[in-house]
Amino acid sequence: MIVRWLGHSCFLFYSKKGTRILVDPYSESVGYPLPPLTCDIVVVSHEHQDHNAVWRIVGNPFVVKRNNPGLCEYEVPVKFTGETFVFKGFPTYHDEALGRKRGPNTVFTWEMDHFTICHLGDLGHPLSQEQTEAIGKVDILLLPVGGGNQVLDANQATLVVHALQPPFIFPMHYKTQYVDNGLESVAHFLKLMPQVEVLKTNQLEITGVPREPTVVVFQISL
Repeated sequence: MIVRWLGHSCFLFYSKKGTRILVDPYSESVGYPLPPLTCDIVVVSHEHQDHNAVWRIVGNPFVVKRNNPGLCEYEVPVKFTGETFVFKGFPTYHDEALGRKRGPNTVFTWEMDHFTICHLGDLGHPLSQEQTEAIGKVDILLLPVGGGNQVLDANQATLVVHALQPPFIFPMHYKTQYVDNGLESVAHFLKLMPQVEVLKTNQLEITGVPREPTVVVFQISL
């Protein structure tokens, strides 16, 4: 499996057989130089323009997003690869006030090439024990860390890592040369994590999980 960070909370996953799953594409106003993209499935955590820009995707991908207040599940076959993916959506909030400030958010999980991926979207609060148990085992966690009264801050993000205990942690939604908007840099979160790997690229091939939980920081190279 190959994963590419495209900036902000947007990731593109490629399965060994060639299925392409894109998560949380952002609008032109965000600032990252997103290239033209094609994919088979788009996952949208919530309806804010820095996460739901499906209109920027070339072609007609299947769109996965929560359309009701509760849990949701989608089974999505991909004809040309013969793969079927099951997406589970867990209702959460964009803030600590039950969504009254910034609205709802959906945590999505799915399995690809025997790895369980969890994208937290714009999670704005620590997970409850019930939510943690419902999400279950996670191999790759896509984790907002930028705070700024928008998403988890570094300390809250650390609590989520301890709760889910994923081998891979990919931080997202933080201040960069492209995005500020009151967010903190990823450095605040990295200081709290014992094992960090900083890449020189925005892409990683995953063939197994590390022995110790490892934070992987991607570099934008669009």
